[in-house]
Amino acid sequence: MEKPVKVKRYDVETWEITDMDALRNEHCMCHHCGRMKPGEPDHCKIAQSFYEICKKHGNAFILTRCADWIEQ
Repeated sequence: MEKPVKVKRYDVETWEITDMDALRNEHCMCHHCGRMKPGEPDHCKIAQSFYEICKKHGNAFILTRCADWIEQ
């Protein structure tokens, strides 16, 4: 495992494995879902909930299972 580094995300100091960002962007289902519409009234409620957790705690998730996913 790559050694985590201290970074600031969403104004929170957190530990991060930076090499995982590319993997997360490529494989997270949210990034490839037709319901992902930040700022729009019909934006995915699940994605928004995860975003709020990430913002509050400085986390990052890779979503690999979702019953609400639709193709872009």
